[in-house]
Amino acid sequence: MARFGSAPAVCVLMALCCAAMPARAQDGKHWGLEADGGVGIIPNSLFETSQERYKASGNLSGYVYSAGLVRFHDNGAPSYSFAFSATHLEGSATDSQSVATYKGSANIKGFIATKS
Repeated sequence: MARFGSAPAVCVLMALCCAAMPARAQDGKHWGLEADGGVGIIPNSLFETSQERYKASGNLSGYVYSAGLVRFHDNGAPSYSFAFSATHLEGSATDSQSVATYKGSANIKGFIATKS
């Protein structure tokens, strides 16, 4: 299974910041924080059905998390937002035509700005 690194700490920090905001601060235009995360497991049977050469050793697994800042209109609708997201995947496979074994991981990071 993948190591989570600082992902849980980021999500907990964002949740605590949101919980600390007073309810009256949400009247009129205001800022908000958003955060989420998850764990994904892709069964090796899905990987192996598309080809026959490589056999997965276990499942492809990983985690994803994101954190962002949102600006809201007076009516509560989002105006614009800035968000950072990251995905980490790990997996391994063996080559059925040789004795080679492959193990690897991927980190995908991104940033998005949206305007409503």
